[in-house]
Amino acid sequence: MFEDVDNHTVYGVHIYGDEQTIDFLQASSLLDPETLEGSLEHDGNGEIPGWQFPWGGWDLRPHSGRIMRIDEGILSDWANLFDPPGTAPSAARLLRPLNREHLIGIAAMSSISVRLGSFEYSWTPCWNEKTDKTTGTIKWDTRRANSLDEVVIQGPIFGIGTPFAKEPNQPCKSNKDYTSIDSLTLPARFIPRTNYQRACDLDVFHSRIPEWNGAPSTEFWRLAWRNMTQSGLERSLTSAVIPPGPTHVHTVHTLALSP
Repeated sequence: MFEDVDNHTVYGVHIYGDEQTIDFLQASSLLDPETLEGSLEHDGNGEIPGWQFPWGGWDLRPHSGRIMRIDEGILSDWANLFDPPGTAPSAARLLRPLNREHLIGIAAMSSISVRLGSFEYSWTPCWNEKTDKTTGTIKWDTRRANSLDEVVIQGPIFGIGTPFAKEPNQPCKSNKDYTSIDSLTLPARFIPRTNYQRACDLDVFHSRIPEWNGAPSTEFWRLAWRNMTQSGLERSLTSAVIPPGPTHVHTVHTLALSP
């Protein structure tokens, strides 16, 4: 079977047999048949390949680590992590890890018994880029705000574990028109340039900020993450802890645990 993903045709080749104990080989994200053939014959030495090289280009190197043996224990990890509680290993949704190292990571996450759902928390998408422009809450105006509590964050602003990783150029022509920020040389009171600014009086702006437990969500240290992602990336979750003050548009979500 195949499906079109980002203009690329993705094929799946599956070999079936009689019902028996779960024990099969799996290799995923193969872009060249020679990668599979070479991986089946590989001796296991050398660096395990990733998705792409740091300098660009797909990593097609064969390696035995690409060939994963999937049994009931592996499927149990997958079911614990991604399926409703009580899902049998035989009914687990099938994942497509790239190599055996990914299996180890999935198993480690699956073994964690405490999940976010065990705690009380609050989250918000904050401003909607369409409706909150219509109501006059925010407007497109690429510049630096007067203070941190007037900053409106978009996804490209922050990176993995870095609240201020990039800022838009002036003028900003696309979601790629950003310049990286050197976090080692930032001044103590840094305000990033942003594309959105408040479009109403400051008191009105603050009154429209979503509240958590009776307080503006911007009074909390929050985990921010990009709502849009590419599932094929090695690090698909781009998140960072952001300080009290800034708001954000709905392509970013923020969350804080209740005290």
